Amino acid sequence: MNKEIIEALGQIEKETGIAKDELIDMMKESVLHAFHKNYGEDSRAEVQIDEDTGGTYVIVSKDIVLEVENPETEVSLDEMKAIDERYEEGGVVQYTVDASKFGRIAAQTAKQVFLQKIKEREKQKIFSEFKGREGEIITGKVSRVTMRAIHVALNTTTAIIPLAEQIQGETYEVGDRIKACIKTVEDRQRGPQIVLSRRSPQFVEELFKREVPEIENGTVKIMGIAREAGNRTKIAVYSDNEELDAVGACIGVRGTRIGAILDDLGYEKVDVVLWNEDPVKFVKEAIKPAFPDRIILLEEDKVIVIVADDELSLAIGRKGQNVRLASKLCKMSIDVKTKDGLKEMIDNGEITGIDFEEEEELTYIDE
Repeated sequence: MNKEIIEALGQIEKETGIAKDELIDMMKESVLHAFHKNYGEDSRAEVQIDEDTGGTYVIVSKDIVLEVENPETEVSLDEMKAIDERYEEGGVVQYTVDASKFGRIAAQTAKQVFLQKIKEREKQKIFSEFKGREGEIITGKVSRVTMRAIHVALNTTTAIIPLAEQIQGETYEVGDRIKACIKTVEDRQRGPQIVLSRRSPQFVEELFKREVPEIENGTVKIMGIAREAGNRTKIAVYSDNEELDAVGACIGVRGTRIGAILDDLGYEKVDVVLWNEDPVKFVKEAIKPAFPDRIILLEEDKVIVIVADDELSLAIGRKGQNVRLASKLCKMSIDVKTKDGLKEMIDNGEITGIDFEEEEELTYIDE
């Protein structure tokens, strides 16, 4: 090792972000590993590096004994007295090995170990950088697109968006900017695997946190999200501050806030509804854009929503999506019926205890 190597360490520090002192420690460990491998595993040695000159030396210690049993750790008294009569049995002798005089194999070993240590440290650094940030939104550039995943270049590494975490219908090309949330960070043998998602409800939640300061500071709370990525999302919000319009805060003046969120979701629609601890009132909000005439609470987690004939398709939604998302959001089974449909259920005995003619026996909400 010479001064050029010290300068090279400075360059490695800039490229990897690993501190120079840590790189020097890695170099010491690598040289020591090579020394042990080529001169004996039992050898007692330490490595010293002159950071000014780049000189690298191995300081070896051996016990002075009458009869050598382990030449890696011992040297004979006769051999030492031939050098200097003052040496005595039981003493310790130290000598220095210049690492630059290592043979080709030892030098190659030191280099390989050093490079491997840098790789391992880079892996640890990347893992530490991203672990604990699950749910956070991150922006990167598409570096590769395959049938199974989109590869996203970040500042220090590459993440993937598997097919299962992509929004159906979205397409990306190499060089495109892409925004997603961090779903998982795993420490694997080949290096950290960072999985991103554009499909998870958490992605929508984080977008709202970014665009709505009242959500970020806790004034408005997100009480639930039901999502069918790429098509529609329903999000329930609430505020303890009665003077604050929680839904309006999410929409923004002239729809600026919700507009920015929709820009990141492509063609996906988002319904922002007001959460209510009263399950009947919450269902009324969740079933929007339809407006029910009545809501019958059959069980704690089961309701029938009664709508006008011309509201039926709106309440159910395309392929049942609206009522399905409302059910997920409210964590209830929601059955949508017209008045005629309700009467048929009563007549067939599908529900009991409700007299169709006596509206006061129904749990309902007046407009």
